[in-house]
Parts: sequence; C-alpha cells; structure tokens
Amino acid sequence: ACTAASAMLPCSIVDAFAAEGGEFTGNPAAVVVLGAAAPGAWAPRSPCEGAHWPEDAYLLAVAKEFNLSETAYVAALPAADGADAAALPRFGLRWFTPAAEVALCGHATLAAAHALFERGAVPSGACAIAFDTLHSGELVVEREEAASDGAGGARYAMDFPADPPGGDMRAAAGEGAVAGEACLSPANVAAALGVEDAQVRTVARGRFDYLVELETPSAVAAVEPNLAAVCRGMLANADAANADPAHPYPARGVIVASAGGGDGEYAGVDFVSRAFFPNLNID
Repeated sequence: ACTAASAMLPCSIVDAFAAEGGEFTGNPAAVVVLGAAAPGAWAPRSPCEGAHWPEDAYLLAVAKEFNLSETAYVAALPAADGADAAALPRFGLRWFTPAAEVALCGHATLAAAHALFERGAVPSGACAIAFDTLHSGELVVEREEAASDGAGGARYAMDFPADPPGGDMRAAAGEGAVAGEACLSPANVAAALGVEDAQVRTVARGRFDYLVELETPSAVAAVEPNLAAVCRGMLANADAANADPAHPYPARGVIVASAGGGDGEYAGVDFVSRAFFPNLNID
C-alpha cells in the first residue's frame, strides 16, 4: 500500500496483455486507487471534476518508487446530478512514468480497469466502466466475465481515440533538408534503431509519437536502439524542423512496428510493435 495524506492507499502491479496462463508475462503497470480525502487536502483537477488528487510531486515520486513504465492513479467520481441509473460507473484516471505525467497509456488503462473490477470497486452487475482523463477524453473499458468453468479468465475491450499517423516523413529528408528533417532519412533512422537501411519502410508522426514501420517482425525483434541518438535526433531535432499544429505535443518516443503473418511465431499475429520513450525514462 502507498501512503498519502496520512491514508493508506491500495496499490497493485498488473501484467497487462499477458499470455494466457503465463505468469510474469505481458507489460506490467502499477495501479494506485485513491480514496476519499479530507476537504482541501487534495486538489480537484478538471475535467476529472469531483476527483481529488495528491500533489503532482507526490504522484511522480510514487511512480519513481515503482520504477515501472507507467503508474496509473484512479479515483471514483460522483454520479452526475440526474444521471441515468444505467450510466456507467466513472473514475478519474491519470498516468505517470518515472519522469513525467503522460496524456494517454493503453496498458496502464487496462491494468487500472482490471484492478478496479478485481477489488470490487465497480458496482455489482456493471460490465463496463468509463474513465475521465485530463487530455484524452472519455475512455470506456468493457469486461467479459470468464466462462462458467473458469477457463481463460476475464477478457477486456477498450475503446480508445484513433491516432492515425501522417504521411511518410522521409520525403522531406532528401537533399537540402535541414538538420531535423535529415535525421529522418532511412540511413539515420536505421542507425538510431540499429537495423539495416533497407528494413525501414515508413517514418510517420502521430499525435504523441513517431511510428517507424519495418519490413518484417524479425526486424522489429532485432531492434537495438541507440537511445541517445533517438532522443537527440528523431525526437528533438525532427520536432523542431517539422513543427505542425496538428502535433502540438513534443514527441514522447518512437514506436517500431511491422505487419505480422507469415510462418513461424508471428503466423497468427496482426502486427508486432516495440516502444522506446527515453525522454520519459522508458527504454
């Protein structure tokens, strides 16, 4: 348990996206369930109206202590006046890495939903919950209970905002490109990620991250990034050179992905991906 404002707060470490029956697999996230606070002890943060949060410095310190890629903080929200009885239970949700608060995180949202259901924090009979977030709007997570024989465990479905990346940014990385644009050339991207030039198919920018598409899943598995080069080149310089009102946030990091399929271990997989966020102490 964590301690805040002289209260013990329940916390869990949840392995999200874990293989069925596989202990210590998946992507771990810490989840801290915030209880009711004395008036004025914690500060409400819009748009999670009604939720009371400890100071940001405390939330960051706890995330550093867990030292996982993400720590999720959840707080129950009061029902709105006149809300329909069938309205989804609502919780405020925020995510912190060991270095900063982030605007959106998938696996920690899944972990938070699982922790709330397993702890009995969700009203009996509810099969979905809604999270109010500071920067990503409403996120809904639905839970499908395990089969009557208990096989397979509960399953979850998450409704997240789409973040389609823009066009291939390598078009600006040719002759005459400024330093930031040039860092997105296939040769420089490949060098930063530790792969062959020919493996780089596309470099694009989404709302929060750069997306690098490689030719094969095995190339994604083989990535050995030079994290200093990723920070210095692909993130800082490229952002400065490619200022875009559609992408007002500094890039958090780089997602490296490819289509799945084919033979071998990726035959039944739609896609594979890895993420590197050295600016957020996630590598």
